[in-house]
Amino acid sequence: MHDLACFVAGTECCIAGLEAENVDERTRHVFFEDEADASWKIPTTLLKANRLRTLSLPDGILNQSICNALISNFRYLRSLNLSYSGIERLPHSIGKLKHLRGLYLVGNENIKKLPSSLCRLQNLQTLRLSGSSDLEKLPRKTRMLVSLRYLYIDGCDSLAHMPRGLGQLTCLRTLNEFIVGKRGKDVGELRELTGLNNLKGKIRISSLKNAIPEPGSSYLKEKLNLKHLKLSWSDDDEEDDDASNEKSELVFERLQPHPNLKKLKLSSLKFLRLSGLKALENVSEIEKQKELSSSKSTKFFPSLEELELMNCPNLKGCWRDDVDEASNAQLACFPCLSDLRIESCPINLISMPLYPSVTKLYLKRSSWKQLQQTLKLKMTTSEEPSSSSSSSLFPPFSKLTELRLEEMEDLDSLREEFLQNQTSLQSLSVERCSNLTSMPKGMRFLTSLQELSIWGCPQLWERCQRDIGVDWPNIAHIGNIRIDGRLI
Repeated sequence: MHDLACFVAGTECCIAGLEAENVDERTRHVFFEDEADASWKIPTTLLKANRLRTLSLPDGILNQSICNALISNFRYLRSLNLSYSGIERLPHSIGKLKHLRGLYLVGNENIKKLPSSLCRLQNLQTLRLSGSSDLEKLPRKTRMLVSLRYLYIDGCDSLAHMPRGLGQLTCLRTLNEFIVGKRGKDVGELRELTGLNNLKGKIRISSLKNAIPEPGSSYLKEKLNLKHLKLSWSDDDEEDDDASNEKSELVFERLQPHPNLKKLKLSSLKFLRLSGLKALENVSEIEKQKELSSSKSTKFFPSLEELELMNCPNLKGCWRDDVDEASNAQLACFPCLSDLRIESCPINLISMPLYPSVTKLYLKRSSWKQLQQTLKLKMTTSEEPSSSSSSSLFPPFSKLTELRLEEMEDLDSLREEFLQNQTSLQSLSVERCSNLTSMPKGMRFLTSLQELSIWGCPQLWERCQRDIGVDWPNIAHIGNIRIDGRLI
């Protein structure tokens, strides 16, 4: 297939070696397939092809003067790939490539800033900067890139803020990262997101600790094609106070993601009062206001399929706090949620919905006993005669097919009342739960279980040995059992 493609393309499109022997003045698209080093020089044949439209340079360490010469020589380029080239700066002459539509600078760790001339490229549609870990800021006049549709800045770890005016780039469809910087003259604030309603796919909004919530704002409300959202506050250990907690809550309310959201990840959120979800609920109410007879029928994130909670030690739950406990059991939050991950939410998670559709549950460094107690209370409430919700038809997590428990310090047993409802469970993984002492008789309720993986649970090694272990009769029906990676 490779040879056929080369034959059809003729000399117009070339996959070249470092000497570019097959390139001539008729060539329009060149892709180097070999890795270069600092001694590599521009082949004469390549310089003759000065009407190139596409140039993908070889990986490796390129001499800065070579980079300058290449950009100066090819004024008709539509696509320029300098990824992993090792360059330390982009030449000022980049601004002369007025036809350029795609610029790829992935993995150039030594680039600290981009030339202001880059902002003259009014035809530029794609700018990939992923993995440019030393890049400190985007050009001040980035707003001049009026045709920009795709901006990738993930892995730009030194990037401290977005440029002011970014919100004017209304053609943007992909912005995979938005860093909220501390307020300053050239710093774009969270409100820059408001008008970027063509965004789709996924976005990570980080350093939300710096965000200034503005009354009446709804930064994500109109972004109906945004499917995956990751929100990150702070990774430092600053102490919480009432003012910062209230600000976090207000910022969360102002975001207002569209109900079409499929995946939500919260990271390093130090505080969230349950009313922080009201704004998210209101999005649903506006969309369905003609259908709703009461607020109790409102659903949070009616399309959400994946939810990940990370490093939220003070998160108490996922309920509205304007509804009493009895009503909570009837409220179907996250009705389509199928994948739930909770990591490092240790002991405060005391209010949880029943998650009627969850099939995958991953818990790490969280409180197993607290979760079981919470679900037990919710189950009791939902079974009261007054309950008419469909959630009462199913025990908590009764549709689970995969359960993974990792570093759960308070996990010392798997209770029978939990296991007896897990008739759909197919895969169970327990890792580094050092206090888990046995595989109980309740494991026999898991009639659909096909895989059991135990890792780093020293007290279970002898008890689960085939035929001779004390707990073997309780797990003998499982087809695939691994302990510390070994099949038994």
